[in-house]
Amino acid sequence: MAVLMFPNPLEMHQKAPGKASAHPVDTFLGRLSPASRRGFRIALDNIASIVSNGTKDCYGLNWALLTYQETARIREGLAARFATRTANYGLCALRGVMKECWRLGLITHEEFRRATDLAAVRGDNTAAGRVLTVEELVALFNVCREDNSPLGIRDGAMIAVPYSTGLRRSELLGLDVADYADGTLTVRGKGNRFRLAYVVGEAKAMLERWVAVRGADDALFVAIEKGGKVTDNRLDGRSLAVILRKRAEEAGIPAFSPHDLRRTTATHLLDKGVDIGTVQKMLGHLHVATTLLYDRRGEKAKQKAGEVLEMVR
Repeated sequence: MAVLMFPNPLEMHQKAPGKASAHPVDTFLGRLSPASRRGFRIALDNIASIVSNGTKDCYGLNWALLTYQETARIREGLAARFATRTANYGLCALRGVMKECWRLGLITHEEFRRATDLAAVRGDNTAAGRVLTVEELVALFNVCREDNSPLGIRDGAMIAVPYSTGLRRSELLGLDVADYADGTLTVRGKGNRFRLAYVVGEAKAMLERWVAVRGADDALFVAIEKGGKVTDNRLDGRSLAVILRKRAEEAGIPAFSPHDLRRTTATHLLDKGVDIGTVQKMLGHLHVATTLLYDRRGEKAKQKAGEVLEMVR
């Protein structure tokens, strides 16, 4: 791909008297939930890198100087570098910061309107990642059951809970022991929206075994020191990814991400005939179109549909 070269807005711009001093990136990110800020910050850094040929981050870029010519080439750069969903996520971040530039009085409404008059990137919106098979899940649970230490008990629960409920990584790691009561989890989702999630069967048994070992009322999933000492230090996303990778290696299956468990939940439920509206509520999606992106039944589902049609002919 050819490098997209732009004039350096930071060097071109001399701040006009009377303009607002707040940074539009800060005001934009400040409107978001903590869970959303990291992803949008990364998207804004990607845009700044495209504009500056890798020399600036989002705070080093003067967003108020971006015209339609620059934003159109930013769209081109995002489309060339990233998957469709990621590119459109970047455009959403771009529009958000440009709107803050207008709100702060750094640009006129007409300049904002022109700079953000961008079409969505077209392409395949299929979610990345993979869906675990039932056999792979059984192998994972088996290696955790064979480990009777606090690590094995914690890891088994930490795999069973998101698979049985479809929780996001941030939702799982944000749980406190007090959020669980007799098979029901109170989950804080995106935008500080609360919903209930239900843990049943073997997943419930695994979670309750871990709650008994945890023995405290604050963070549910925490770090465990060498020797099996359970700490009060809440696990973060990076730690969870390392744990899942380790358990996958022990189970002899390909590596998977925390989000793959969520995708697996949706696909398995849809494959069993659960209506998509129920799956949408279970995953905490505002729009059913988002849930459809998690449906990875693919050719197998289409083949089954064809067999049904063949039967009624």
